[in-house]
Amino acid sequence: EYLGDTADLDEIAPTYEFLLSTSSSSSGTGRRRSRRTGPASSGKISIEKGYASNINAAEKVLTVTKKNPYTLEEEMSRLKYDSLVISSGLPPALSDKSRAQMPPTAYPFATLDDAVRLKRRLGTFKQSFATPKNIVLVGGGYIGSELACTLAQIVSPTTKITILHRDPEGICSDAENYNREAAKSRLKKLGVQVELGVTVTNVLSQPLGGKNTDLILYNGIGGDQESIRADLLIWTVAGATHTPRKRLEEDDGLLPYDDRGRIQVLPTLEVEGIEDVYAIGDGASVVVAAGDTTARKPSRYPGVAQVAMQQANVAANNIQQKLEKQTTPNEQVLQTFQYQSLGEMLSLGGDDDASISGLNGLFKLNGPLASTARRLVYAARMPKPQQAVRAGAGYVVGKVLRGAADAIEEISNTGK
Repeated sequence: EYLGDTADLDEIAPTYEFLLSTSSSSSGTGRRRSRRTGPASSGKISIEKGYASNINAAEKVLTVTKKNPYTLEEEMSRLKYDSLVISSGLPPALSDKSRAQMPPTAYPFATLDDAVRLKRRLGTFKQSFATPKNIVLVGGGYIGSELACTLAQIVSPTTKITILHRDPEGICSDAENYNREAAKSRLKKLGVQVELGVTVTNVLSQPLGGKNTDLILYNGIGGDQESIRADLLIWTVAGATHTPRKRLEEDDGLLPYDDRGRIQVLPTLEVEGIEDVYAIGDGASVVVAAGDTTARKPSRYPGVAQVAMQQANVAANNIQQKLEKQTTPNEQVLQTFQYQSLGEMLSLGGDDDASISGLNGLFKLNGPLASTARRLVYAARMPKPQQAVRAGAGYVVGKVLRGAADAIEEISNTGK
C-alpha cells in the first residue's frame, strides 16, 4: 500500500508513544524522534527504550540495557514487575547475515526502511523519465507476489516484471489454496512472468546502454543455467531460516528455548518453570501439554498477527486472574491458548484486487469487493479508535480521489 500510495507511513508504522497513549485527545502519531534516555510516559504506560538483558525471577526484577545517545555508553536500569510479558518476536527472515550475502545492487524488501528506499528508487525512475525495462523479484512467497502485483500497477505497461521462485510447485506455497490460485490468476492477468524451480547462482553488474544493469544467473528445473537482465533487482526471499535473537538470561540460567530460538511456554502462555513470566507472538513456542517434556511437541502456528493478538488476550486474562487473587482469594480460572484461524487476506495490487479466505474455506472472496473488505477489516483491527477512523477515512477519500484522477486522465487521453 505504501509503494502504491494507498497508505501513508503514519498508518503503517505509528510510534509506540502514539499506540500506547491512553489519551483520547491524542490525534497525532508522534513520529518526531526523541533523544531522552528515561522512560517516555503515555498515560498509564511508560516506554523504556532499550533491550532486556536479564531476569531475576526470585526478586521479580528485569534488567534493561540501553545506550546513552550523548555518551554512547551502555547504561543499565532495573524494573520491578508483578507480571512480565516477553513479546519481542523473532528477527526477520532477511537478517543482517542474509543481507550481507545478497548482491550489492539488490533492493531487499522486508522492513519499512526497505519500502522507503525502494519507493525512492522508483521515484528516481519517474524524475529522470527513465522507464525500467525489466524488474526482477527473487522470491514468490506472500511478499514477492503481493509486491509484484503492486509494481505492475504503478510502473509503465512496457516494463517486464519477472518473479524467480525456488518452489517448483508454485507461488505462495504457505497460502490457503483459494488465495494461492487467486494470486496466480492475478499475476497472469497483470502480465507478470513467473519462473518456478529456480535457484539464483550469481548476479553480475554489467553496463548496458550507458547504465548499469544486473545479469542474474540461475539454474532452472532441469539444472540448465539460464540468465535474465534486470534494471531493478528486488530481493524478498530469505537466505536462511529464522535465527534466534541474543537469548535473554535468567539468574539460574537461560530461559527454556526451542531449536528455533523461541521461548517455550505452557498452554497458559506462562514460561515453563518461571512464575509470572509470559511469552507471546513469534518468539513463543506453545507446548501441547504440561508434563514430561519427551511427550510434548512444540506449536506450529503461522507467524501472523492474528496468532499474537489471540495470545495477547489469553495472557492479559491470566495476568488479571493472578493479580486479582492477590487481593481476593477466589479460585483462579486460567485460560489456555487455542488458536482459531480467522483466514487470511492478500493484497493483489492497489484498490483493484485482493483475495480473502476464511472460516476454513467457507468464506471466499476476491476482486475489488475483497480489496474494500480487506481495508475495512484492517481499519477495524487498528489498536486505537483514532487509527481506525484515520485508516477507514483515508481509504475512502483516497479511493474517491484516485477514481477522479483516473477519470480526468481518461478524458484527457480521449479528447472528450
